[in-house]
Amino acid sequence: MNIKSNGPIVVHDLFGGHRAATFCALYTMTEQMELEG
Repeated sequence: MNIKSNGPIVVHDLFGGHRAATFCALYTMTEQMELEG
């Protein structure tokens, strides 16, 4: 992602949260990899 923000992220999913959970997991992993280099 090219947009960086220090605030919280709101994710809304109409299908029970599976897609939202997958997005959150991938986003968190990507952020962690960027921090660790």
